[in-house]
Amino acid sequence: MKMDIAAVWHEAGERVKDKYMIPTLWRALENSVAITLEDGQFVVGLGPGSTHLAGHLNAPEYRNAIEAAIAGACGQRVRLVVIDGVGMDEWVNFKARRDAIAEQREKARQKTVRERATTQTWDGVMEAVGRSFAKLQLRQLPQVRAKYIETAVAMISDAMDEIYDEKSPDEASHRALARVIDRVGTLAEVPSTIVALEITRFRKRDSD
Repeated sequence: MKMDIAAVWHEAGERVKDKYMIPTLWRALENSVAITLEDGQFVVGLGPGSTHLAGHLNAPEYRNAIEAAIAGACGQRVRLVVIDGVGMDEWVNFKARRDAIAEQREKARQKTVRERATTQTWDGVMEAVGRSFAKLQLRQLPQVRAKYIETAVAMISDAMDEIYDEKSPDEASHRALARVIDRVGTLAEVPSTIVALEITRFRKRDSD
């Protein structure tokens, strides 16, 4: 037997009214229309001129009571969803927008996770080139610093083989690599562009 969601919503509304003597909440309940019960979501809508009342239905201090009243009326736990509009078309459009927003948020989350992982990985390389310089004896001499650059270039190149997509690097990888290159340049007291050029030459020789 198909559930009469309009009757469920009316009964739930009456239960909430018995609990709260709040005129604006009553108007919100009376002006909203039950649309569907889907995947544990009890969907109600507000038509033009009434959408400003949605805040009363969504307010935390009332929402739990409303959901409990619906559960008492229909015999199952539900989550209240309030939309603009009173028909299935509006619900379909609402779900499409909600799914699109959720997808965008997930993509942004995944990007943040990748960028954080990239940064943490390159931070390890930066620490390694720093330790390598700290171990040098007579590092104030230019020939010692030149040898350090060779060592650092090889270390960076090895890291690029492991964690850098040279064909299509993302911005986070670009910037992380640049920070390591800048660090080597600062330690060796040479322009970072020179270090980058040495990396390019090293990798070209390595690939020939």
